[in-house]
Amino acid sequence: MLVRRTSKNQLTLPKAILEKAGIGRQDDTFEAEYDKRRHAILLRPVRVVIEEKISDEAIDRFEKEALRIGPQEKILKSRQEADRFLQDRLKK
Repeated sequence: MLVRRTSKNQLTLPKAILEKAGIGRQDDTFEAEYDKRRHAILLRPVRVVIEEKISDEAIDRFEKEALRIGPQEKILKSRQEADRFLQDRLKK
């Protein structure tokens, strides 16, 4: 089966190939490598599993620290304020 590569280096894999390989909709992340010996590009589905839940308290602590910006330790009071601050900074 022939497939074309787009100008953005994307390929569409034919449905028949995916079915033969047992790749379903849930398989959206792949490890890619080049096999020089076989002159082949290999794709292996990878499942990402998060094993540990981060506590809400830890997230709150992180957000408070992450909102500290600059040498004067300016403290931003909300995500919205931080977003505005960063957007303004990017415009400069």
